[in-house]
Amino acid sequence: MPADHDRPGRQDGHQHGHHAPRRNRRNPVETWDGTVAATTSEGPLSVDYEMTIVGREDVTAAFGEDGVETVWLDCWKMTRSLAIMEGGATVGTDEATIWYAPSIGVIRSDTMELDSDGGSFHIVEDLVIFSF
Repeated sequence: MPADHDRPGRQDGHQHGHHAPRRNRRNPVETWDGTVAATTSEGPLSVDYEMTIVGREDVTAAFGEDGVETVWLDCWKMTRSLAIMEGGATVGTDEATIWYAPSIGVIRSDTMELDSDGGSFHIVEDLVIFSF
């Protein structure tokens, strides 16, 4: 199990008042899920989410303005699924894989979004700059 200071998210194990992590005893995986709701000028909106820490891996990514290839060691890999609801209907979904480098934060994200009209986009983002 990762030490609290190495794990992404809040150190106390709570996710903004939503469900605490579930531990899967067969695999070292942690999952958070829940719903966030709000009322907008267009009516009620809710987002169902699930986030899972999948494991650790080394990540090779372009870094900096010059795009120098960098290997980030022992990064946490997390998946995220979102379903955006308006008036009881799903208006969009989001599937992402996110990598966190210890003591740095997010170094890469790979996201696919779909909307209810069939539109979609795929984006991969790498960390460009950071400072200590």
